[in-house]
Formats: sequence, structure tokens, C-alpha cells
Amino acid sequence: MYAFEISEHPQESRTEYWFTTDSYLRYYAYIVSADDWADGLDPYPFLQQHGYAFGFCPVDEEAQSNSSHDPRVGQTICAIISHFMSGFSQIVLMYHCDSTDGRQQFRNKTFQNWFSKHSDLSKIYRHKIIINVEVEDTVKSEYLGCFAKCEGGSISTVSAEFELMANEKVNSGKQQIIAPQ
Repeated sequence: MYAFEISEHPQESRTEYWFTTDSYLRYYAYIVSADDWADGLDPYPFLQQHGYAFGFCPVDEEAQSNSSHDPRVGQTICAIISHFMSGFSQIVLMYHCDSTDGRQQFRNKTFQNWFSKHSDLSKIYRHKIIINVEVEDTVKSEYLGCFAKCEGGSISTVSAEFELMANEKVNSGKQQIIAPQ
């Protein structure tokens, strides 16, 4: 794992994590409260109250092609998730694999591989879905997921709300959920 720096931005309900690899490639991870990014979460009260958006990316393009080859990048991303979630008794971190370059399936598999190897996250519930969206006569798969730490029977609420919300947010038109992954 790489050491990471934490930058808190309470006025924006945002936490940022930064780290640099041995190859001097810089990465950025962010976590933003659902209050600040998700309009229309009223039908999903658990996600509205406990939800956060999670994402990460390389600061430079060179790092993007090398991230899957450096196991410490995955260890660090998982440690960041664990670190942030440790401060809550109930929390949902939601993510959507970037699909702008058509590599979302690769990102999803890489993330699954990282998660399965990180023992600190074994007690955290993970829910993944694929939404197939029709775009100009072709089907594009969108990979979404969430990590949740909940008390009581809230896991079923997280799953139900997340699937409904994801389906609505990805495309209000033609889509089909394949869940869970």
C-alpha cells in the first residue's frame, strides 16, 4: 500500500485522498456526500441520508494504463475506502465505472480483483449491478456498485434503493438491469 494524504473540504462535504506510486504516478480519490451531488434522491431515503459518491482516477494519463499492473494501487484504493468507512456506523459509498472510453468492463474487473484481495473490506457489503443501455442502436453496459456498512436489516434497503436509483440515474429511457452481478 502507498501512503496517502487526506484533504478535507467540509463546506463542500468532500474528502480527497492523494497518493503517488514508486513510479511517480499520482492518483486522486474523492468521496462526496449525496447531499451535494445527487438531486432527486427523495425516493431513496437511506441513500439520501447515508450515501456518498466515490471515485478515483490517475492525475495523468500515463498512470491510467499502468494502474492494474501495480498491486499497491489497488491496495491503496481499498485502504482509502476502509479508512473513510471506519468513521461511520451506517454508510453507503456508491460508484460508477467510467465509460467514456469504453473500458468500463475492464475497470469493473480490476476493481473486483482489488476488492477480493483486501481483507479489511471483507466485513463490508458490496452490491454490483450492470445496466445495459441502448445508445444509437447499440447496447452499452454501465457498471455500478456500492459498498455499505449498515446495522440491522438495512442491507436489503440499500440493495433495493441502489438498484432503483441507479436504473433511474443512468438512463430514464431504455434500459435493463442485470442484478446482482
